[in-house]
Amino acid sequence: MKLTVEEQAMADGRRGPVLEFAIDLLTKAGAMHGAERFEPIEAAYVNTTFATVQPLHDLLVWLAGNRAQVTVPTYTNVGIDDPDNPMLRTDDYGRWATQQSRELRDLHKQVGCKLAMTCAPYQLPGAPGLGAQIAVSESNAVSYFNSVVGARTLKYGDFIDMAAALAGRVPFVGLHTADGRRATLHLDVAPLPDALAGDDLSYQLIGHAMGRKAGMELPALTGVNPGASPENLRGISATGASAGGVAMFHAVGLIPEASTLAAATGGNDVGTGNISAADILAARNEMTAFSQGAIDAVVIGTPHAPLSEVGMLADLVDGRAVKDGLPFYIQMNRFVLESARAKGWIDVLRKAGATPVADTCLYWRPQAHGLEGRVMTNSGKYAYYAPGELPVTTAIASLRECVESAVRGEVWNDPELDFRP
Repeated sequence: MKLTVEEQAMADGRRGPVLEFAIDLLTKAGAMHGAERFEPIEAAYVNTTFATVQPLHDLLVWLAGNRAQVTVPTYTNVGIDDPDNPMLRTDDYGRWATQQSRELRDLHKQVGCKLAMTCAPYQLPGAPGLGAQIAVSESNAVSYFNSVVGARTLKYGDFIDMAAALAGRVPFVGLHTADGRRATLHLDVAPLPDALAGDDLSYQLIGHAMGRKAGMELPALTGVNPGASPENLRGISATGASAGGVAMFHAVGLIPEASTLAAATGGNDVGTGNISAADILAARNEMTAFSQGAIDAVVIGTPHAPLSEVGMLADLVDGRAVKDGLPFYIQMNRFVLESARAKGWIDVLRKAGATPVADTCLYWRPQAHGLEGRVMTNSGKYAYYAPGELPVTTAIASLRECVESAVRGEVWNDPELDFRP
């Protein structure tokens, strides 16, 4: 890679051990991917807050000990603890991880990070916009920023995300470049009945089917409901990144870089396929381990729920009550939490028996209180990951189905949401 004078000074150790470490890691990664130079970034979103991964804790201790400072605005992913819910994870492992998480918060503050503690940083005020070069670690956020916002990032894993934040640059390769953002696969989505096309569940299922079909390709989707909102496209982003390796997709006619299919592909010939009604039904079946009987818990908001979803949930539970003893969690970032509190929605949720959760996610260990057995969720990401992390089986459902099932204590299927072809 061709280094600038400043980058060479970092590499030679003349800017201290922290920047020497950062530029060395980034240079090796860039060379491996064929990058010729670095590109400055304007923000970073780091994944180094996972308290159960000891090397991340060790890295932050080393950085703080060397008085490291990030050089661009840098925001943190979720941790283990929610200060508002101290009893969320209370077994021995949970107490240890909570303490580690609190230490990591302090260490990230010491190196200049902003404690966003969210897997959905695109919801934050002042989030990067179209064309912004950024470094993002969390998979749904990578896909959302690339696909819906039009910002530019690769999927940056542990250590290299923090290296980018410290050095303020990334290798100029892949999705950071115009050529690297061209679609390599065209998938046509079958039309859905109006009742299905208007429900967020259908976008979760489209995302799952897209991930399964695209793998590591960059798909362009045609046929997506032209009325789809950014929140709907978030469902495609999150589930596509879980079920496949999709770091970006083009929803033709709906996103900045894909006004037409030709714009998405750059005029190149690409592979073709479709997402049929049968594929969408198969996606629901794959993420649904049970379709009747009693349930043990409900989880909403993986990734963190946007304010609009919190409002819809408050409307659905207003004046009602979750079955006694049934855990009902709604996850969100703290900015959304405070906005929802100001609107009175948090009081409505708590009165109904739901538990708002911030700063963490609930699909991994340590196990949150009551999350075992049969869990309903409106999140394809949760349905995909949770059974591999927790003693649960999952069923994906619409937001309304989740609420009705929580009130009844057993599965309720909306007759209007029939995905059979």
